[in-house]
Amino acid sequence: MTTPATTTPATMTPAKCRAGRAMIGWSQERLAVEANVGLSTVRSYEKGLSEPIQVNRQAIQGALEANSIRFTERGIELAD
Repeated sequence: MTTPATTTPATMTPAKCRAGRAMIGWSQERLAVEANVGLSTVRSYEKGLSEPIQVNRQAIQGALEANSIRFTERGIELAD
């Protein structure tokens, strides 16, 4: 008997965050509003200066995913 493989959600990185935001035409300000986080949180994360607390990181990734961005191990793509 085989066990189904489980998949781990792909990790969002600063570069993937920037690319996903650009892919849907959002500014850093728009992402901050949509994710309900501070603009400084988005700016610092995308520059690689700091790692947001888990709830803010999830909010940023969630806002992008809710707008058709899919994070993969290789990068990002638009979801169907």
